[in-house]
Amino acid sequence: MKYFVVLILLFNGELKTERISYPMSLGCFDAGQAHIENIASYKDKGLTGDPKDQGWYLHDGRGTVQGFYCD
Repeated sequence: MKYFVVLILLFNGELKTERISYPMSLGCFDAGQAHIENIASYKDKGLTGDPKDQGWYLHDGRGTVQGFYCD
């Protein structure tokens, strides 16, 4: 079984990891990116120019996705 690990930074400052299995027919990058797009939305700086407004924000409001790696 193949896995990728998603790094989530909660708004309280805690770094959390979630280990997720994916189908062997997919590559790690494709599976990880698809998962992130399902659990979060990308927010751009927009007109404010504030870099704090940029990133992948979780749909459940807990925090932001910082990335993922293959395990």
